Amino acid sequence: MVISWIPTHKVAQWLLNLVDRILLWLGLTKSSMAEEVVYTVIILGIALLAGWLTRKVVVLITQHFVYARRTIFTEEMEHEQLINKSSHIIPPLVFMAFIPFAFQTDSHALDILMRIVLVYFVLTVGWTICSVFNVIWVNYNRKENTKNLPLKGILNVAKGLVWMVIAIISVALLVDRSPAALLTGLGAFAAALMLIFKDSILGFVAGLQLSANDMLRVGDWIAIPGTIVNGIVTDVSLTAVKVRNWDNTTVTVPPYTLVSTQLQNWNKMKQRGRRQIQRSILIDISTIRPTTPEMLEDFKKLPFMKDYIEKMQKYAAEGEATSLMRDDIKVNGSIDTNLGVFRAYTGLYLHHHPWITMGELTCMVRELQQTPQAQPLELFCYTNTADWVKYEGIQSDIFEHLMAAVPAFGLSAYSAPSSRDVVNIGNPKPEAMPYNGNSPVPMPAYDPKTNWVIPPNTSGDPGFAYNEHPVYPANIADMVADAEVKANTPLSPSTTPTPAAPAPSAPAHGDVAAGGDAAKQSDAPKGK
Repeated sequence: MVISWIPTHKVAQWLLNLVDRILLWLGLTKSSMAEEVVYTVIILGIALLAGWLTRKVVVLITQHFVYARRTIFTEEMEHEQLINKSSHIIPPLVFMAFIPFAFQTDSHALDILMRIVLVYFVLTVGWTICSVFNVIWVNYNRKENTKNLPLKGILNVAKGLVWMVIAIISVALLVDRSPAALLTGLGAFAAALMLIFKDSILGFVAGLQLSANDMLRVGDWIAIPGTIVNGIVTDVSLTAVKVRNWDNTTVTVPPYTLVSTQLQNWNKMKQRGRRQIQRSILIDISTIRPTTPEMLEDFKKLPFMKDYIEKMQKYAAEGEATSLMRDDIKVNGSIDTNLGVFRAYTGLYLHHHPWITMGELTCMVRELQQTPQAQPLELFCYTNTADWVKYEGIQSDIFEHLMAAVPAFGLSAYSAPSSRDVVNIGNPKPEAMPYNGNSPVPMPAYDPKTNWVIPPNTSGDPGFAYNEHPVYPANIADMVADAEVKANTPLSPSTTPTPAAPAPSAPAHGDVAAGGDAAKQSDAPKGK
């Protein structure tokens, strides 16, 4: 019997005798069911009064001393109301101590009441234990979890085990069976339980893998290719990982998905403070041509180019291949074609850029596989900041400068024909911009002492191509004006280079207009 589980006490007997004397004074005895009900109500009131006094007196005094020191532990205890939840254990204890004296020893109603109160007591204990786990986890996660590992899944597993044990004990109390006998019977339902708790089991295993392999932490920027997940991790639990996307929407992902699919974590990039630039400029193939001595002399006037061109000319005179890179030449380029010179200039520009990382990480300019449209020239380098806004500003400044510098090397950036080109069909085709030997556009000088690019006509104070000090390595307006002058200046016979046969490519802007001229000539009547 459950009654035998609850020990009696002299204090409880004295209180019950006091209640008996009060009931006798009121004319009530323990001879009927109605009297047992009255006893039960009085004892229930005493239990609730004891619980209320505990919360109002004992709990308030304890909270005053415990919460006097404001620490993470005490703040979380106050947040979880740990002491208040613990006080709920008192009423069922008082009730179980007094209720046996209100019934006969073999009363079936007493046995049922005792089972119900015991289940309530077990649930209250479980509730308190889970609150203790929450306080311990928060304190450890803030002070000891230096790696910021997703440990909330382990907390959920621990709480789940507690509630599983409490559920088994509660059922055993209600059916008056041993918990061991119930566990033996659960073996037959193992398959069904695995199906019911499949997500929890997979989430638990995935959470262990995420923690052990340090794949994911709260605050990481993650992205899953092919999905809408792209943002900051805000919570990692047993069954879900919450991600706040950049558009402030929240996406919930099962942990198992993160370990079974491709996961891109940007946290290492943010910690190292370096971010990759890998973009290409498309060069019109028809504008690529061999260089002439006059062109090289003009190219020497550009920043960083004089020393490079002279070294390459020296090695060429000694019989070495001009495209062979030596220890004293740090960039990938040549002086054979205007594209090779522009490739070298781009590499030198990156090497002297104050916001591009050199030495520890790769920085290069390379030509990719030729496409039917153009010749891609790719920049592969790293900025020395991972700040998104600054990164985009640095990247934009670099490519805006290089796109404006392309005409200074007799090249043209490729773009597909637009509606404007279609409208201009039949108009005279503008000549491709030649390099006529005129002085190059005003370009800034480089000061090796300070490693800064110094713009022309300034006091020499260093600056860089970002918002705080908008100093560019070239005057874009002068570069565009110079390109227009060169486009309208015919080449002299002595300086006209012999262009190499261009590789086939898709039509560019002017090619559509040229096609219109050819169509007109073919439609004209032929003479005899």
